[in-house]
Amino acid sequence: MTDVVASESGMESAASAEPSPAEPRLAEPPVRVHLATPEELESWDESAVASPNGHVYQSRAWAEHQAAHGWQAWHLAFDDGFRLLVLDPRTVTGGAGGYAGRGPIPEASPERGVQRAAAAAELLASHGVAALTVDGETPAESGLGRLLQAAGFEPTDERQPSRHLMEIRLGPDDLPNSDEKTIFASFGATTRNLIRQADRHGLRVKRVDAGGGRAEEEAAATLDEEFDPVDVDDPATVDELLRTFYGMLDTTAKRGGSALASEDQFLDWSRRGIAAGQTVYLQAEHPTDGPIAGAIFYRHGHRLSYSIAGEIPDLRRKYPGAARLLIWRGIQVALDERRTSVDLGGVDTEGARQKPDKGDSTYGAYQLRESFGARWVELTGAHRRTRSRPLLGVDRVAGALRRLRRRRAEP
Repeated sequence: MTDVVASESGMESAASAEPSPAEPRLAEPPVRVHLATPEELESWDESAVASPNGHVYQSRAWAEHQAAHGWQAWHLAFDDGFRLLVLDPRTVTGGAGGYAGRGPIPEASPERGVQRAAAAAELLASHGVAALTVDGETPAESGLGRLLQAAGFEPTDERQPSRHLMEIRLGPDDLPNSDEKTIFASFGATTRNLIRQADRHGLRVKRVDAGGGRAEEEAAATLDEEFDPVDVDDPATVDELLRTFYGMLDTTAKRGGSALASEDQFLDWSRRGIAAGQTVYLQAEHPTDGPIAGAIFYRHGHRLSYSIAGEIPDLRRKYPGAARLLIWRGIQVALDERRTSVDLGGVDTEGARQKPDKGDSTYGAYQLRESFGARWVELTGAHRRTRSRPLLGVDRVAGALRRLRRRRAEP
């Protein structure tokens, strides 16, 4: 098995000569990466999903879903326990590059992050993958973007619908998070009233959830009164709910002229995510009118992420609080599991990747998230490196790291 090593001074194979003592080095040891062994795959999700900034799109379930539909999954293991999933679409789209969706997982050190990205690009290049795009959810203020460009990566567009996100902070990382009463009181008045109205209308929320995640054993309550649980071992019932939700999404997509994955692909991924305890499906129903709205959340790291939602168009005006009720129930799940934030997803202006203004098509979605107290978080965005570019840009990386450290040292 061939390892690839990355250090601040450059990229080199494990057997190459030592760099010059004059070149700057980081305090931590070099990054070493290799293709994961079967033993390392067994504990993959502990590092890639359950770690503080982990993501479902770095999970084994996501890799297996994509592989079932023709993508090649590269599982990269770093010697310090860090994991990175890269998906290769060559057999599906004919593209020549790998895509690390929401990876590498953000770390405290942006220098370490760029080293991992560079090492991964080198290892994949040795296996014939001509380009690598990385797309970790790292805040732009970290400086990671500059370092990636110094390492030969160039900004590129995301496969994700949004580059940035809107986040509700539930509490600091080192202290218990806020209680339901405090969080609910922080919502806008209209949102609070619509949630109460949905309750008064008798809407109930079905919950399809196998459980899981790092905080499950610390759950403060069961939330039995807020949900009608669905037996995940009853595949017929689960499929019926998911097909109903797909119908909501399909109707919305057709009205907006956008594309939607096939029902088979949607069901395959949803089943895998639910079985892994990483996907939670919530559906609001009325005793007489039936299903009203649905929403999928992802459970990973320190947060719960609002992924996608849909409604029955003919019932939307009758029950205007249904979507907000589902978001609130998701927030309650996150509070119950002692998570520190809820990611409400992105609402980038189409074609601009910026915060929407009045008149933009996504401004309404922005206002909805803002009414829950979510703040706009600017992210670094996707960066791509091709094999034809310099492998690391040694001088530029070293210089950028030195400048970044100097700025951090300034009072």
